[in-house]
Amino acid sequence: MIKSILAASAVLFAATPVVAADFSVSRGEAFAIRSCPIEGDMSRGVCYNQETEWEVLGLRVPFSGSRERVFEIDCDRRVVRSIGKEFCPVRDQLPPAPFLQ
Repeated sequence: MIKSILAASAVLFAATPVVAADFSVSRGEAFAIRSCPIEGDMSRGVCYNQETEWEVLGLRVPFSGSRERVFEIDCDRRVVRSIGKEFCPVRDQLPPAPFLQ
């Protein structure tokens, strides 16, 4: 019984056409850069917002979207993002996150 279900699934999967789609992602500039707590410690973090937009073409119904996301950087750890390299050294001079004021 299980073998026949698996065989039927394999046949259906093999018959499904694969559609190549163009997928593009673009990220905006960082904004709202501020100091923020990491594990409750205000001296450790830098936070910023960034808008990400995506678009998928080549499907029957193309779709696109965007999302704003908050990123946190723990300045006490190895910093690899350019925004962290720029702002971690001056994090004590940045305004705190608005929800902390």
